[in-house]
Order: sequence, then C-alpha cells, then structure tokens
Amino acid sequence: MAFFLQLAIVLYSKDYPNLINMIQKIFKLYTIVYLIISFNNQNLLAKSICVKNSTLINKKMNIDIEYPQINVPSKLNIAINKLINEEKSFYLKYLNYNYPHKNTQEVYQNSSLNISSNIAYQTPNFISLAVYSTNSVYGSAHGSDNVTAFNYIAAQDKILSIQDCFRPKTNYLTTIKNLAAADLARQLAKDKTFNINTISTLIEAKNETFRNFTLTRTSIIIYFNEYEVLPYFMGIQKVNIDLKSLTKYVRPEILAILHGH
Repeated sequence: MAFFLQLAIVLYSKDYPNLINMIQKIFKLYTIVYLIISFNNQNLLAKSICVKNSTLINKKMNIDIEYPQINVPSKLNIAINKLINEEKSFYLKYLNYNYPHKNTQEVYQNSSLNISSNIAYQTPNFISLAVYSTNSVYGSAHGSDNVTAFNYIAAQDKILSIQDCFRPKTNYLTTIKNLAAADLARQLAKDKTFNINTISTLIEAKNETFRNFTLTRTSIIIYFNEYEVLPYFMGIQKVNIDLKSLTKYVRPEILAILHGH
C-alpha cells in the first residue's frame, strides 16, 4: 500500500527520475513473480503425469468408450476430448441420417462404436499414446478402424507434431519414407495378395503422411490408417523404426526428453 501511495505522490509531483526508477522496480517484481509461477507450474506438470481412464458406456446405443486423461488441465486432455466427441458425433449422425425411418433400437443393436487407447511410452514429463476407434454401422458392407496418436510434453504443455521431432532443412522425411517402406515390405513378404515392390511408391515423403506416430526411448512407430497406404482389407498398418537410424535428424532435446531428462 505504501508503495502505491509513493507512486501517486511521484506522479503528482512530476518527479520523472523517481518515476522511471519505480517503473523499473515494478518490472523487476513482475518478472520475478512470473518466473516463480512458471517454475512452479512446470514442476507441477513435470513431477507426475498421472493417467487415468475415463469411460463412456451407452448400452442402448452400443457405445463403449474408454479414453485417457492426465491429472492436470492440459492441451492433451482437450485434444483427446475433442477426438472422442467427433468420433461419437460422426457415428450418431451417420446412423440418424442414413436410417431416419428405421426402428431406432434395431439400428443401434446392429451397430457399435468402440474406442480404446494404448500408452506406448511414458516418463514423468512425457507421454506417447495411441487412441483406437472401431465402428460398425447397420447396413454397411464393413466397419472402419482408425488410430490417432499423441505425443505430449507436460512441462511445455505441448503436443508434438512430426516436424517438432526432427531438425529442419534435413532429409528426415525421405529417410523415414524409405525405412517405413522397407519395414512394411518385410511384414508383407509372405502375403501373396500384394506386390511389395509398389509400397515405396505409395508412401509420400510429407509431414502429413507421418502425422500419427508414437515414440519410445529407442524407436518411432508410424501408423497408417485404412486406405492411407494400403487397401482397406489390409487394415491399419504399423511400422517400427529404430531411432538409431535417425540419430542425425532427431532434435537433441527430443532425445533428452525420451531419456527422462
């Protein structure tokens, strides 16, 4: 209170040198408070990413959803909630739009929406996970499966994109493409229904192509949804790439986070 009284006196007397000095003191005080709050918030996040599963079950509509939420307000929770709401909304709108005159209960009983998740890797400050959505719809020839991956740094409240993980202006996209194509070819080597020599031509060296990925201490796992690379009947594809083969491209700070630093 005394400080603000002094400030008022200085303003009234037009003692500009003292005014400048007081403004500098205010700025320093603000900076110190800001740093303390930021440090405490980062510590709160970094100390413990605690994951709990939330569930949403509606037996009447054949909806069974289990999804992860971490213990602090975060962009990760917001993004996962948005995904869950979009998947559920699309499912219900599709049923109601395509079968408006059908018995509602008959439609629901012959349809389903299931959402689950899998944590690929976790440290106190980092979590990497995949959310899987499976639906089957009344009257459709087949259902659909979809995976969305998230990589989250708690101390920064940041969800990583693929480009966040690699050094800019390097050849990481082409290298990932070639390694992913090689791993897919290895997995499908015994599958006579598909020509593995064409795989490399089906994978584009773009950030969007590799948007769904999870990270572990030693690897990056890329997910390709139905139709993205291979035909629908072959389902979701997953390739595992050793980070050692990408060492010269990976940002050092990402490697440090994966090792728990």
